[in-house]
Amino acid sequence: MSRSWMMRGANDVTKWSLLARLAICAGVLCCCGLASPARGQSRTERSLNNEFGIWGGYSFDSPHVFGVSSDRRLGLAALRYGRTIHSWQNTSLAYTVDIFPLVLVDQPKILTIVTPGPPPQTVYIDSGREAVYGGGVNPIGLKLNFLHQRRFEPFVASTVGLVVSTRPIPLDVAGEDQFNFTFDFQAGFERFNATRSRAWMFGYRYQHISNAYRSSLNPGMDGNVFFVGYSFFK
Repeated sequence: MSRSWMMRGANDVTKWSLLARLAICAGVLCCCGLASPARGQSRTERSLNNEFGIWGGYSFDSPHVFGVSSDRRLGLAALRYGRTIHSWQNTSLAYTVDIFPLVLVDQPKILTIVTPGPPPQTVYIDSGREAVYGGGVNPIGLKLNFLHQRRFEPFVASTVGLVVSTRPIPLDVAGEDQFNFTFDFQAGFERFNATRSRAWMFGYRYQHISNAYRSSLNPGMDGNVFFVGYSFFK
């Protein structure tokens, strides 16, 4: 099993290298946008550039896109700050930061047994399930809204960050890391009130969690997260 994970190492490192470059570019773009008011906006729009929100989501399964771990479930609760950095006639681009006071992973509980040799062998046995708690932050995020200035606005988004857990995830065995990197791709819509000072958010996010081969194994996990949130705009 470990050999198959190691064979994915080169591809995984390449993916994380590309994500790191994209994150740097996004950070430069966001800093430029935050340094001045969003362009192409009216005075009313400028007064509502800042978003303060809360959202939560849950994944009932763990598909295999980048990760190889199965039978995992993922729960998320987050606080969000966002700021519009540019607006066009029908679209707007926002920078987002998500803080996760709760990251919950429901995963198999693994019992490790070392058998005497020669040579000694390590055997992993499924001994039930465990809930592992953690927290994290996604400091770099970009969200693109369509049909801008309408009450119903579809969006696509992506964020990059990290999570720290009380036990290793998604594989709780000796030698694994409690620190993981995350990235996601999102799609959904926001439903604004008449004054555009409040909005409900509904969407889907493909979520990936990985240690980027910082330890001997990198099983990684993916999640199909459906989420709902509520935001205030000022």
